[in-house]
Amino acid sequence: MSVFQAEAFVVGLKEGAKIAFAYLFVRAYLDSCNKKYLLKSLRAAFLIVFTVSLFSLKFPDAPQTKDLMTKAVGYSFALLYMLSLGLLYSKTGVDIWGPMKALFRKRFIEVLILILLVTVFALPDLSATVAYTKSKVRLKESILPALNLMMALLIAFCLFYLFLRKRTSFLSKMVELPELILVLALIKLAGGGTGGFANLSLIPTVQNGLTKLIHDIVHQTFITIMVPDHPILKTTTWNFIGIFFSQKVALWISLVVLFLPLGAFLISYLNKPIEVPEEIELPARRRKFIRSVKNRRLLHTMPVVLFMFFILSNWFIEKGQEGLRLYNPEPQPIVAESDSVIIPISSPGTDLRDGLVHKYTVEIEGENIRFMIIKRDDGTLVACLDACEICPPDGYAQAEGHMVCLYCRTPINIQSLGKAGGCNPIPLKALVTDKDVQIRVSELLEKWNLVKTGKSKVTIKR
Repeated sequence: MSVFQAEAFVVGLKEGAKIAFAYLFVRAYLDSCNKKYLLKSLRAAFLIVFTVSLFSLKFPDAPQTKDLMTKAVGYSFALLYMLSLGLLYSKTGVDIWGPMKALFRKRFIEVLILILLVTVFALPDLSATVAYTKSKVRLKESILPALNLMMALLIAFCLFYLFLRKRTSFLSKMVELPELILVLALIKLAGGGTGGFANLSLIPTVQNGLTKLIHDIVHQTFITIMVPDHPILKTTTWNFIGIFFSQKVALWISLVVLFLPLGAFLISYLNKPIEVPEEIELPARRRKFIRSVKNRRLLHTMPVVLFMFFILSNWFIEKGQEGLRLYNPEPQPIVAESDSVIIPISSPGTDLRDGLVHKYTVEIEGENIRFMIIKRDDGTLVACLDACEICPPDGYAQAEGHMVCLYCRTPINIQSLGKAGGCNPIPLKALVTDKDVQIRVSELLEKWNLVKTGKSKVTIKR
């Protein structure tokens, strides 16, 4: 089995397991609240979402499409997580629904909410998987990756469904609506990545998103008060801003944002006063009632504890592997001006001297050309294509002190960037001034032809 087929098989197993877990947890919830009449709607919702996801075959096979789908998966996780937090805190006594409760009891509203829930959970992931399969089929010029993915998806779904379906009675005891939404968010977080072997989990996407948000806030604040324009403070300012989008900060931010709100909920929910009905007068019966309420609360907190354990364990694992973590920013689209592309060295939200890789994409003569700019250890800026002559053009990511090919995982010394050969990124001739980096359109086209020529070396043709 080739690397392409193995990767497609693993992605299929992941997606099949996700769908099986999600289906069974929703089914357990419907059993717990005596709404089995919605099971047909649940199956229809998954079928509708799967059918709609096939329309992603019509999307162009371009970096912008992949970035858009990755964002959609991340946003859907954020929506589920925030919704689960709101519902969980409603269990502590906060009424977030008000008069809308009566509306939610209508059957057609229940069906609509169920379809929306399945759509938010499954549509971005399935669409990204379909687009991923399309790109692999096109790259390999063979339908085998698609067949492997579909076979693995069916195998994983059947195995997990058969294993868990008789355990839905236990699941129904600990799953109410807030816990159900949180479990769906956890399933998406654990297996929502859209990059094949390069990104099987959604965690790097979430961390990068949180880091970018913090960085943009800090950066824009400094731009507004014009600190970077001061000649004495310029270097110090950029070094300070760089702290806010380091990998260490991303790790701590993800822990705080995802872990602490759930911890606060547990403390509030478990310590919430228990109101004993007045008709229970005997002390023994009152103690029994209080114990049953506490046991039920403990059971309902199991999904929350599981989510927190996943976040905390992942934090410790990544804490021990900080040097191995990859930084892979999304390419920023730019437009060629006359016969060159011009990238400012410093602009709102970006500074090429911060030591991080900066990626760009430009459309020239129907080709979406990706390239990157980074500061080497000697302080010079170097421009390269986000591809080499050997591997398929999956691009590069930045690790501690080096770049990493996302296809073959070869480490590339940053100081060697700008040199041709091997798995090194294809270098670009660029004019670096005090204000910008200029690359000629003819240079980009000429070097991008090397990428297409290099594909023939691995029996991949256009």
